[in-house]
Amino acid sequence: MNEAPLLSIIIPTKDRYKYLKILISLIDSYNLRELELIIQDNTFNNTEILQFLELKNRTYLKYFHTIEQIPISKNVDLAIQNSNGEYICFIGDDDGVLPNIISCVNWMKVNSIEALRSGIVVYNWPDFIGFNKNSINGELIIDDFSNEIIEINCLKALKQLANRGFKNLNSIPKLYQGIVKRSCLDEIYKIGKTYTPGPSPDMATAVALSFVVKKFVITNIPVIIIGQCITVGGGESLLNGAVKKIEDVPFLPNDAKEQWNNRIPKVWCSQTIWPESATKAIQYMKKEKEIKINYEYILCWFIQTHPLERKIAKGLSKNKLLLYIYLIYYSFFVPIVYGAKSVLNVFRFNNKTLKNYNSVCNISDIEQASNYIVQKFSNIMIFDENNFTNY
Repeated sequence: MNEAPLLSIIIPTKDRYKYLKILISLIDSYNLRELELIIQDNTFNNTEILQFLELKNRTYLKYFHTIEQIPISKNVDLAIQNSNGEYICFIGDDDGVLPNIISCVNWMKVNSIEALRSGIVVYNWPDFIGFNKNSINGELIIDDFSNEIIEINCLKALKQLANRGFKNLNSIPKLYQGIVKRSCLDEIYKIGKTYTPGPSPDMATAVALSFVVKKFVITNIPVIIIGQCITVGGGESLLNGAVKKIEDVPFLPNDAKEQWNNRIPKVWCSQTIWPESATKAIQYMKKEKEIKINYEYILCWFIQTHPLERKIAKGLSKNKLLLYIYLIYYSFFVPIVYGAKSVLNVFRFNNKTLKNYNSVCNISDIEQASNYIVQKFSNIMIFDENNFTNY
């Protein structure tokens, strides 16, 4: 019987072979041992990818196909079930990983770390349509990398996130675009036979992991590349700030609308699907009494992003005074403060505003993005077990 690999990289995918083939070629080039790649495909006609896979023998790659249309959460569940790694990394087909990922996981194992989030690297594919006028296609956005590492109290971070409407999941242990020990995922699965207790698996799994992960760290060393393309994970086009009817989103569970939280607007967009998934995960883990959810903040966030839908949100508010305070604060006070800071930065730095990242343009694909990072930052991509003992 073959020994289980150290790491499983799982890629649930649908209708996005353009990106998937480049990602497979990228991982091929690393020739990494101790790694398996799980492709969990829900594309109806998979002839294209089968022909691609036949061109080269890849012993580290396992391909699974489900022709029946299933929710993206189910596709993620199947990918995890078909994997064998001691640690698991879930990425999208438009994402990427860097060649230091195995040394990163070995370092995690030595230091008994159960979950890790790496330095921020974002790549906008040439077809990416940004949410604001400053978005640039083919741009590689790079954080100020260093050897800094921080250990996070998961439950404390989750409570803070719940008070801010689950606007992001960067402060909690995430499987999507992160690395997690399998034993933690198994703890989630044994409760109700799923790893993804919510319609959006990225947020749902991250929230559930916050209750079981004992040692979570955030490092500023780059390991994973976050890709952004024209479609979302189910092959749907990005809405660019619009909303969609829940029943019209094919990669959501069939009963999503019926099970939807009655405190959250019943439409699909980032400002609703993440809070909805988070609240479902909290219920799944039976932790409702431990986590106080700030629904007025969720509604404020929704109204700010979708002002034409404000009547729906206001009708769901149970504390309209608090909701109006949030709206006034974030609609007037915050823009004034940020505007003043921008003017000050221009005055101080000769028309160059301060940024906490660098960017490189005209990057053609995720493989070129990886090559650039390796060439530019190889000196800080090393995970040495002797370097990080006092975090």
